[in-house]
Amino acid sequence: MKTTVARKVTSTATVLATAFGVAGVALAMAPASQAHGTSSGWGETFLLKNSLQGGGADATHVFGGTQEVTLLGDWDGDGVETPGIKNGREYQLWNNWAGGAPAYAFTFGPATPGTAVVGDWDGDGDDTIGVRPAGTTTFHLTNDLAAGPADVSFTYGPSYVDVLSGDWDGDGDDTIGVRPSGTNTFHLRNSLTAGFADRVVAFGRATDEAVAGDWNADGTDTIALHRAQYIYVQNTHSGGTDLTLAFGTPWDALLAGDWDGDGDDTFGVLRVTEGSCGC
Repeated sequence: MKTTVARKVTSTATVLATAFGVAGVALAMAPASQAHGTSSGWGETFLLKNSLQGGGADATHVFGGTQEVTLLGDWDGDGVETPGIKNGREYQLWNNWAGGAPAYAFTFGPATPGTAVVGDWDGDGDDTIGVRPAGTTTFHLTNDLAAGPADVSFTYGPSYVDVLSGDWDGDGDDTIGVRPSGTNTFHLRNSLTAGFADRVVAFGRATDEAVAGDWNADGTDTIALHRAQYIYVQNTHSGGTDLTLAFGTPWDALLAGDWDGDGDDTFGVLRVTEGSCGC
């Protein structure tokens, strides 16, 4: 499943109205948020939960270094999320937490730094990579874990947004969602094309960290928010909270994924050791 970042000020409400067909949007500073599938935290310790309950971690892994963007995805289609790293245009992905040689190593995307995004874009059961170059509105997605051009490119949203990916309509493939900087409104699209949002969800605060996942195994991804050490979960796109739990610390980066292959997503945190990065 999926996690990403954008931290800038949106220019005007006119930009949002043009991008989404809405008006009257208040603008402010963007949060330090994550999205479904990647983490921009700098740290090495992953604390993972296999249930939607508070308390301690069910599994702890030390992986990677403090200078790369951490990726999480089901790279081999076995139903379990495992790690990867992004360093510039270079990607290394593993099918387990043991380390060693990566299962996949390749370069992808424009030379311009940007936000990485992870998802199953073609519904074939395994996750692949995407990138949104900084300062642009264009997503470049690939369906293969190998070097080459993007399989899908399209524009969506204003330039400065927090990016999420998920299966918002339960049709078996992941698509894009964005939260414009300084707002609490998520604009979810059900196809990998330019256009208006298919669903708009107001949830939480603009400063909340956001992830997406299938928390109740119904086949549809929804949003969860991280505020201080609390996680606020919704199982529908209603904007309301269905579950609240405490896990981790306020300084951890929130993660989402199916760590044990049981068919539903749960939470993890990346314990930040050197702050955070806007890679």
